[in-house]
Amino acid sequence: MRRLRGCLAAVGAVALCLAALAGGIWYRVEVAPTEVLTDVSPDGAYELTIDRVGEPDWPFGATHCRFTLRGEGRQSLERAFSIQDDGAVARADGVQVVVSGSEQGDRVYVLGFDGSAEESEVARR
Repeated sequence: MRRLRGCLAAVGAVALCLAALAGGIWYRVEVAPTEVLTDVSPDGAYELTIDRVGEPDWPFGATHCRFTLRGEGRQSLERAFSIQDDGAVARADGVQVVVSGSEQGDRVYVLGFDGSAEESEVARR
């Protein structure tokens, strides 16, 4: 009986370690944000951060990202987007970001300093 309990405890410990390892891998691949770019407005009042969320889809899939616009000590806007392949322009009322790639149409995101967001697709030439 004592030997059986010892074996069950060992199997349980190994299963727990494997579950922790699998959870760590899942977090890194699917959830963990990685900062790609941070840019500050010319007057220093606003900051745009672009994070990659997780790893690109397998195989050769989209990369999931997130814009975060912060200003005046608070987060103004957070917006998720995807890039199929691998700019930001400051405007008076916000930031304009163009996401382009060979496997998708160009997308223009306008992130307003007031928390508004617009998204449009640019026609290919």
